[in-house]
Amino acid sequence: MISAPDINMGIDSLDFDTIFVTTQLSKTIIIKNNGVIPLDINLSSNSYVFSISDNTMSIDQGDEDTLTVTFIPDNEATFEGKITLSTNDPDTPNDSIYLK
Repeated sequence: MISAPDINMGIDSLDFDTIFVTTQLSKTIIIKNNGVIPLDINLSSNSYVFSISDNTMSIDQGDEDTLTVTFIPDNEATFEGKITLSTNDPDTPNDSIYLK
């Protein structure tokens, strides 16, 4: 057995449906560490209408944490974005969550 973190999110996208301009809608993602050492994550969003609650996370072995994603459209349009995760998980050093 290799001592390593192991990220588990269970999703690869979030759909925010339709909301009114300048209102906000938040959704959460539970990120788990199924590994045997702490999981370190750096996060970023590539779209100004999607904000994230944390830019970094550290999750102990066997534990979980919640990431909140907030969508605030500023005009009537279809928006898409992506959250990029860089981790110390050797199996998943980079991952993405697609937003629409």
